[in-house]
Amino acid sequence: MRMAVTSRDGVSVNERLARSSEALLFQVTSQEVRFEERRPVSAPGTARPDADAWGSALQDCEVLVTVAVTGAMRRGLEAHGLRVEERRGPIVEVLADVFEDGESDS
Repeated sequence: MRMAVTSRDGVSVNERLARSSEALLFQVTSQEVRFEERRPVSAPGTARPDADAWGSALQDCEVLVTVAVTGAMRRGLEAHGLRVEERRGPIVEVLADVFEDGESDS
């Protein structure tokens, strides 16, 4: 499962979506959480990206994990097919938990 996170330091999920202009993408399986790429959603110094910009940039992801997201932005992202999770903590642990939660829902 491909997941994206917002992070200030690349170690923890610790960035609000509204303050972020990029996402870190990971491939997550029951055995591992593997970093794949850092993906810009908007150019530095430009206006913060909206739900359409995030949805387009993350169209190959199933889940976006961030510390906080507004209701309107969440609905916009969900309209693009993204599952949005609000969590905080070390990226590897958070993504493993999200993966496990998704597997138990199936």
